Amino acid sequence: MTTIVLPFVVIGAVFVFLNWSCLITSLATKKHHSMVPPLGGLLILIGLLFDPQWRLKAWVGLVVDPGFWAMIIGLPWIIFQLRRSSESRLELRLSGQSEQLEVQLRLFRPDYYEIKLTRIPVSNRLGWQSLCSLGTWIQHDGRIELVSHTNKPDMPSRAVLVRSLDSLEYSVTESTLILPGPNEAPELPPVSFHFKIE
Repeated sequence: MTTIVLPFVVIGAVFVFLNWSCLITSLATKKHHSMVPPLGGLLILIGLLFDPQWRLKAWVGLVVDPGFWAMIIGLPWIIFQLRRSSESRLELRLSGQSEQLEVQLRLFRPDYYEIKLTRIPVSNRLGWQSLCSLGTWIQHDGRIELVSHTNKPDMPSRAVLVRSLDSLEYSVTESTLILPGPNEAPELPPVSFHFKIE
């Protein structure tokens, strides 16, 4: 191997090793540990392309990287999510702010929502700063019901927003929000939180 090839292969091998470590740890602990994109496999592939003896086998770099296979397997889901939350499907955009919380809510046709909650910074305060989550929604009689996609399928978090008469505002009238600890972010805004239509 030439001196050009070696740095690419060594650095790529480190990333591949890290991805394998994440995969094995995820399987062993049954908790998700994120892999990096197939950067390691790509670096190995690029490095091997510089070596005439390995040029035809450079694809091996990608094949040995589990990040590459995770990307291939996850690609249909990524495309589905991008299509699901495209601007052409946007039905309603709401935002609101209280003393401690800023919330942006986007409702997409037919029944998908994305919400971003940001804690307004207060000095000497630790814990979560921002959270994005998603779920499903239904609308009837001026009410919007949000049901979050959580790890608790038997009791998912939910909230009900009611539109004020002759107004562009919605208020949260029901919420299953349990006040989280300082390191836990809420999935939905609390009761009496107000949204405005953007």
